Amino acid sequence: AMAHDLKTPLAALMAYTESIEASPEKASSYLARINEHVESLDRKIGQILELSRGENGEVTVNKEEFSLKALLEESLKSYPDMAANINGEDIKLNTDRNILRQAIDNLLSNCSRYRSAQSPVNIVLGDKTLTITNKTDAKAENPEELRKPFVKGDRSRGQSGSGLGLAIADSDLDILGYKMDLVSSEDEFKVTVRFR
Repeated sequence: AMAHDLKTPLAALMAYTESIEASPEKASSYLARINEHVESLDRKIGQILELSRGENGEVTVNKEEFSLKALLEESLKSYPDMAANINGEDIKLNTDRNILRQAIDNLLSNCSRYRSAQSPVNIVLGDKTLTITNKTDAKAENPEELRKPFVKGDRSRGQSGSGLGLAIADSDLDILGYKMDLVSSEDEFKVTVRFR
């Protein structure tokens, strides 16, 4: 799966490079597409390296106290087109803010990519839990499989996702001593993070 995810944009880069040579008048259009594929490849390589560092225990945890609600609000700014509701009492955490931010960014990115028909994302802060729920168009038959690297749900095939988002979130949360539960129903996908 990793080889496929890396070879696909490389093959596209080679094809666009050859097209520039064959049709120089379309060079600007082809260069824009090359740039998109380079950015995609760079993101995937970065995700693979991040996952590898987490799995190899090469991450240093720097604890600080912060507001989970403030962190969520900050992360949501990266998704201005995604409506989201935050409910519940704020939780004060004493953990690595950057590692948790990366996990939350991956969870919100999945919501943004796979939610159905502009439906809002519901975020609930509970008693030592964070639950993120979004409407989807298809049920994941085995949501536990989605936490494995390079595994994508049926609906995401052919889309821009790398299949690493939930794997990285799971790895980051595990580094911090937290647990992530995944539940999928006919029209909903729910992630619960348990701060033990």
